[in-house]
Amino acid sequence: MAVTLTVMTFVMITAGSMVTTMDAGDSVPDWPLSYGELLPPMVGNVFYEHGHRMIGWALGLLTIALTVVLFLKDSRRWVKNLGVLALVGVCFQGALGGLRVLAISNPEIQEFMLNLTGGGEDVEPMRVMLAMIHAATAQALFALMVLLSVVTSVGWFERPEAKTQEQARRLKRLAWITLILVYLQLAIGSYVRQTGVVLGLVIHMGGAFLVILHVTILAFRLVALEKSQTQLRRPGMFLLTLTLVQLFLGLGAWMATFIVEPTLTPASWQILFRSSHMVMGSLVFGTGVLLVLRLHRSLLSPQPDVSLSSDAIAEGAGS
Repeated sequence: MAVTLTVMTFVMITAGSMVTTMDAGDSVPDWPLSYGELLPPMVGNVFYEHGHRMIGWALGLLTIALTVVLFLKDSRRWVKNLGVLALVGVCFQGALGGLRVLAISNPEIQEFMLNLTGGGEDVEPMRVMLAMIHAATAQALFALMVLLSVVTSVGWFERPEAKTQEQARRLKRLAWITLILVYLQLAIGSYVRQTGVVLGLVIHMGGAFLVILHVTILAFRLVALEKSQTQLRRPGMFLLTLTLVQLFLGLGAWMATFIVEPTLTPASWQILFRSSHMVMGSLVFGTGVLLVLRLHRSLLSPQPDVSLSSDAIAEGAGS
């Protein structure tokens, strides 16, 4: 269930990237319904905007189901708290998306938000701010879903120990730095997508160099581990591969946004590169979260987790 929820969150992020690429964020003026209907005619940009909302609804229902199952089946209190946090996060993310819509279309909410942010009468800075927060929290929510998938898996109880504790600590520190750089890149990339500011693009390109450097160092250090350390080696190689693909997609997105003559209706290849670049960034981030969690697990005591019985661990390992 946690893995399904993680995949659904990734699908929601993909749909959100299409909303931004197609400039469909303001195609539906009301929320939570669309033009007063639960299922309006899915034509034009309404398809992207309302489709994104429908995926969000499905994500909310799945999160409720997973939270209930965690309370029934998992004795670890901190895992149950993670389930509650995921449910709160999904609700907050949906409300934030709705606020982004109503702050533009609803005069009363717009006036309230402008007074709150001190934005005067210009709604554009407020729109960009809400859109960036919405994108940043989506990535944080994705990381939380990856976390739930990892800690509820059988592999969580198999310690992927490095050669030494000190080596594991160095790898964990490097993985954390890499993960933070990737998250900052996603935030800056969101700003560039929303505004097209050239300075933001320059910073984004500089950040890309740092990310590639850290990912390369981390991946090679992980690959250098013993062959038995597959839980660390494979994600390391996967992370490097995704980052190289991301670099290629970034070049395509740059051409699609700043080189090719802009039109009201972007070509299919422009849509593909601009959306895929953002989506691939989420995969890089999610893989980084997985590595950090597994490195963290390798530093814990090798004693069995008391939350599961020995029979349950044996049954899970056998499956």
